Amino acid sequence: MVTGVDRFFLSLNKVEDWINNRLPYFYKDKKSLLEYHQMTLYGDRVDMKSVDILLKFYTSQYQSLNNLMNSDELYYRKIEYLALMSLKDYRNSREYRLKILNLFNNGFLHQLLLGDIPLDILLSREHLYAITHDIFYTSVSSKDKSIFEDIDQNKLSSILELSLLISIKRKDIDVIMELMCCISILNIEISDYILEISVSILANSQVDNGFFIYDEDRPLLDKIEDSFPKVYHTTLVANMLNKLIKNNTNYSEVFLSKTTEVKPDRALELLQNITVESIDLLYEQMKNDSEKYSYRIEKLKTYKEIIAVYILIHLFYENIKTVEKLLVIYERIGGEVKLFRNRLMKLL
Repeated sequence: MVTGVDRFFLSLNKVEDWINNRLPYFYKDKKSLLEYHQMTLYGDRVDMKSVDILLKFYTSQYQSLNNLMNSDELYYRKIEYLALMSLKDYRNSREYRLKILNLFNNGFLHQLLLGDIPLDILLSREHLYAITHDIFYTSVSSKDKSIFEDIDQNKLSSILELSLLISIKRKDIDVIMELMCCISILNIEISDYILEISVSILANSQVDNGFFIYDEDRPLLDKIEDSFPKVYHTTLVANMLNKLIKNNTNYSEVFLSKTTEVKPDRALELLQNITVESIDLLYEQMKNDSEKYSYRIEKLKTYKEIIAVYILIHLFYENIKTVEKLLVIYERIGGEVKLFRNRLMKLL
């Protein structure tokens, strides 16, 4: 059976043709050209020409590694340079990767995982990009994920899912695409509902000939000179995602062959109205098979993804009693609780 999710990932094959047919536009602008070369590193082989071009750019800006490390440049840009050097200077790659580990341990994502930073900081788009770029470069463009092996996978998964949900609410296709790349790089399992909502939004943003565009930019479709700066980055990231999935057979199985569909407009509709008290009340009403509340069950079935969000939030904060109640509610409305229960067991 070919599902909407299958069709979307098959449609990513159009992206590379769109990029190749518009290479002259990339060469007109240094920023878009550098981003093009960044994208090429996520294939099954390292494009050393792109590595050299990117390193040349950093050298032109900072002259030396010491200058870069002592600069005010964003920490994940420093990680990117070290990652490029580890690919270029393979004999000394261990030295560069130890420096990457040090920067990562002092970086934003690691502090978020340790609980040193409150989760509401994810409402900042800038910090969502910090997460994705941290993962892109710390994983050496997906070539070395060893640093992430010692990280709490449940918390990492929760952070990525919450970041996706915030971006879904905004219909921010660029951030959604980057987060899905991170999920693929790290082989992170996420909720089917969150995946389906993400895919639905992205599929609705893809134009027939392959590229992706925000709704507000659609009036520019007939003018390539005007639309290219608006669409090229998300389309490059889409090509990254396509490369990552093709090179990761295990994750292809996770991404593909989903059988249900959800409506993205329902996402997070109840998010601000559900409290711990309302969860307690709903649990008391639903824990028994009472016909009196059957209508509530039918209504809640349309909001399964919202309940899933709350399970993720309370798992992250290790609110075990609330998670247990939410799982009862979620199972009663037809939700798949196995993955959530496995996470809960690790907390007990």
